[in-house]
Amino acid sequence: SLFAMTPTLLLESQVSPLVECKVENGEPVTLHYVVKRTPFFLTYTVPASQEASLDFFNAALKCRLLYNRSKMEEVESGLTFTARPAPGGLTCVMDIKVNVLSSQLQHSSFLVETTLFDAASGLSATSVSNPIICVSKQQQIRNQKATISGTVTGTKPATKKRVRSEELLESLQAILKNQSKQLALLKRPRSVDSTPAPAAQSPLPLEVAVKELLRSYSAVDPNERPTKLRRIFASTSYSQQHDLEQIGCCTIPSYYNGGLLF
Repeated sequence: SLFAMTPTLLLESQVSPLVECKVENGEPVTLHYVVKRTPFFLTYTVPASQEASLDFFNAALKCRLLYNRSKMEEVESGLTFTARPAPGGLTCVMDIKVNVLSSQLQHSSFLVETTLFDAASGLSATSVSNPIICVSKQQQIRNQKATISGTVTGTKPATKKRVRSEELLESLQAILKNQSKQLALLKRPRSVDSTPAPAAQSPLPLEVAVKELLRSYSAVDPNERPTKLRRIFASTSYSQQHDLEQIGCCTIPSYYNGGLLF
């Protein structure tokens, strides 16, 4: 029969980031939200027929993006697609990318029309997707999810609140990241200063030092000399005390062959 010879193309599933079920003009409508040039998926099947059949390996595929209006006109360069037939050729997953925004075209929704046709036999089958809203950013999908959630639960849409929370979270993460970098810099060993340290002053020649010592000693009140010398001796190190004892031993006058020996 003629009915038996007419193949059918069935839309098994339509997978997109967000699905909104609503009622328009008393009719239930399922809207699918997608992001521009980001794939979503349509799965089609062709029921097998004994008298006539099409399959995705031996027939050609054509996809068009249509305005969801009473007059379904084609949107020029509206989409690109990739077909992935399953073994047997009776099922096919379509990766669809919409190239236009709903906001650019009077906030229109779209339909994907898919046609499978065999030029040799003249057989063809066509199926149309559920309505599609195309937005530019994933953030708009999240905002719409928040709006739908607020409507379903009877509360005010949480769009602005959620967006603000996400902005605060991103700011906090940036601050923590910056603090981690600063902490890492503080933990690094400081670079060695390349400025040469001032050279240590060379000690005075012994003759000059002894003369300076005698000059300083003569300038002190004779009554204060013992106290000051004991105080200086007590503040010196053990090795310095030893050196002073040697100096004292060397400077005790000894007469040898009528001369002063040091």
